[in-house]
This record gives sequence, structure tokens and C-alpha cells, in this order.
Amino acid sequence: MRTGKKLTMVAAAVSAALALGTSGASAAPAHTDTVARGVAAQQNGNADTASAAASQPTLARGSSGTWVKRWQRSLNAYMHTAYICRPTLNVDGDFGNKTYNATTCFQSVENVAGGADGIVGPNTWDAMCDYLYWAPGDEALFAWADACA
Repeated sequence: MRTGKKLTMVAAAVSAALALGTSGASAAPAHTDTVARGVAAQQNGNADTASAAASQPTLARGSSGTWVKRWQRSLNAYMHTAYICRPTLNVDGDFGNKTYNATTCFQSVENVAGGADGIVGPNTWDAMCDYLYWAPGDEALFAWADACA
């Protein structure tokens, strides 16, 4: 399991952000608590990407909202660490053609069960959560914590 200095530093940063958010000095991002739980799960070895993937909604062209933003951030983290399926996406919450194309690229490259159909269901979430969990870098860690924890 990849734990250690990077996760400790991220956990400290999240704790600091939470402390600032409660003191009124600045507002912590809405997903900070989720990120903190995700970091803790990784550090404690309690991360179960398969069961986490079962709780995400199915997304497809025409979907919109918070979960689409989480998927877009996950795709961007994937693109930045795998160096494929580019260009990166605007995180706008709309599952349009660019998100569809990036999704089918991800599904094809990662050999997602069910094929590259552009639908983000349990198999696609599971593949993304598994990828992000082991990927290097803080962007992947935060994307994992936001979408998979």
C-alpha cells in the first residue's frame, strides 16, 4: 500500500484547512471533509474501492451535477498521471461530448468490463477508483477521496 510521507503531508494540509474553515479565517472547500476521510482510509488501510464504486450513480451523456464534476475531476487526474486521453476537461458538471470522449478513452485504455460505451457505471467507477488509489500525486489522491471514499 502506498502510504507514508505524501499522505501524511496531505492529511496535515486537510487538517489545517479544516481548522481554518472552523475559525472563520477562510472557508474550507465543501469536499474537504470527504478528502480528510479518504486520506484517513488510505492511511489506515480501510480503502475499499470496489464497495465505494457501488455507491456512485450511473452517468452518461446528458447527465449533469455534482457527480459529473467528480467524474470530470477524476478523468483530469487520470489524464495528468497516465499522460493519455487528453486534452483535459473543463469541470463544468455537464456530461457532454468531451466528457464522453474522455470516458470512452479511459474505458478502452483500462479495459473496463463492458467495453468503451461511454456510460459510467459500476465497472467504470471501480476501474477509476482503483487507478486513482494507486496513482502518484496529490491530484489523484484528492480525486480519489472526492469520488471514491
